[in-house]
Amino acid sequence: MPGEEEIRRALELLRRSPLQSPVRLAVMLLLAARHSMEFSDLQRALGVTPGNLWSHLEKLRKAGLVRVRYRPWPGQGPRMIVEATGEGLEALFRHLHALRVLEEAAGSGREEAGGSGAGAEEEAARLRRGSGAV
Repeated sequence: MPGEEEIRRALELLRRSPLQSPVRLAVMLLLAARHSMEFSDLQRALGVTPGNLWSHLEKLRKAGLVRVRYRPWPGQGPRMIVEATGEGLEALFRHLHALRVLEEAAGSGREEAGGSGAGAEEEAARLRRGSGAV
């Protein structure tokens, strides 16, 4: 079980992380798995608009987490290639570690309360029913 200081550090890292956006986190996860991807492939995989993806890539690029380069493509103009940097992969692994710390803390809190998590699932279902969501 993580201590209070480890939990505090994890929360601080997540709060300051450029990966706190689900889109930016997904970009880095895809790039960690594939090393590099064409802009259009990233856009299709994430289901976002080109402008939205470009905005997220700019934030990642300015933070030094990705590199953007252009590869010539005969008869069609250049293709934009996005790659994770070493610093970007390190930031991703730190981010994932912080999430695991919090997950472990939440799991140990549930065990201390004597529950399996079923109570939380039942409460979530009850709230969905009450709000009209199913």
